[in-house]
Amino acid sequence: MKQMKFWLPTLAVAAMSFGGCTSDDKHEYNPDYQVELDKEAFAANFVKQYGQVDAEQSWDLANPNEVYVLSASARQVQTRAQGKPQWITVSSFGHEFNISEGFNEAMEKEFSQFGDPEPCYFTFPAEGLRIVPVFQSNANNYVLHMVVGEDYFAQDITICSNIMGINNNKQKAKAYTITGVEAGTPVSFYVVVFKGNKGYKVDIENFSTLEGGFKLAEVDAATAGNYKKGTMREKSSILACQFETKHGTAQLAFLMDGLAPVQKHQAPEKIVKVVSRRYLIEDLGSTDDFDFNDIVIDVEQRVVVENGVEGTPLQMATLRHLGGVLPWNIKIGDTWFSGAENTMLKGEIGSDASVTKDVTGWNPEENNITVKVAGNQTGSVCLIPFPKKGEVPMVIAVDTYQQWMDERQSIPSTWWTEE
Repeated sequence: MKQMKFWLPTLAVAAMSFGGCTSDDKHEYNPDYQVELDKEAFAANFVKQYGQVDAEQSWDLANPNEVYVLSASARQVQTRAQGKPQWITVSSFGHEFNISEGFNEAMEKEFSQFGDPEPCYFTFPAEGLRIVPVFQSNANNYVLHMVVGEDYFAQDITICSNIMGINNNKQKAKAYTITGVEAGTPVSFYVVVFKGNKGYKVDIENFSTLEGGFKLAEVDAATAGNYKKGTMREKSSILACQFETKHGTAQLAFLMDGLAPVQKHQAPEKIVKVVSRRYLIEDLGSTDDFDFNDIVIDVEQRVVVENGVEGTPLQMATLRHLGGVLPWNIKIGDTWFSGAENTMLKGEIGSDASVTKDVTGWNPEENNITVKVAGNQTGSVCLIPFPKKGEVPMVIAVDTYQQWMDERQSIPSTWWTEE
């Protein structure tokens, strides 16, 4: 499993991730010589703002594992040009749920009898949904995600994270209210499990309801607990998860409290395995700008899994945002994605199929992309490959649900550090 490193203030490395300019002549009147000076200034300014870069710092900050989504059903076959994202929000207002005395012991007994649940998905209740993390068995870190919708237009929503300590006599928990999802929309859940240790985030694993490992149980409201304000249904659902990680058996339980029951369905015979990256790119238009929004492009690989058999991988790239002004082209795997094809596009692109291009040869483990961008000086061109470990980056890979920054708003160092 690939490890994700975080910045540690120990080693000083200030190399740039540029592959080099098209000219070997660094005479001061050569326009490419000015690009070299711009690169050095960018690196110095980056270190000035963020500190020295650790030699083991990777700039692939995305979850390296696949995410499973529902294949479009026969009743509604979608294409890339159809469908609109739902405006989904997750809100929480402090520790508003009181976990009942004895609930932890009840959950431990439940897990001792944990069977082999079948893969499943759910439909979103018309009256909305609240999710409360109510049980955790060990000290691993977890992030709960909800995948909303099907196939190309499935949205990956982060529900909650860092839910540690709630089984250690801390009888209060946050309730997360989810709004903006249309009633009846199919949803699935997955948990990202990782080990955190002194600034490192390692051994990342995914577990999805579409693969199994979860079960849904009904509990009496009084058994689970109560809200400081508001009421629960008389019967609420507990989404219980038990799975083996590299660090032992992990157990989690989430209270799923909707005013109507959360309906469970068996997973379909056909699901889609998705691996994706969002590349945030600086084009050297300025040497002190670290918003990394000059070019934002998503790349994903999709594999249909039918009755356990994987099909042929399909890869595509989608331009999401243009914040820069310099001409550019990007080679993704074996395929060039031309900025000249999209000269009228500025700002947020959304899911417009006109800026989606099929690609081949992309390797998400290697991040084999190269940006070709014109310099500020006439006639200068530089190639920007994905940065190696320890280099000052001009390209960063993140999860596709990570929003890019507004203009001139620098990316926060918390993306790759732990406070």
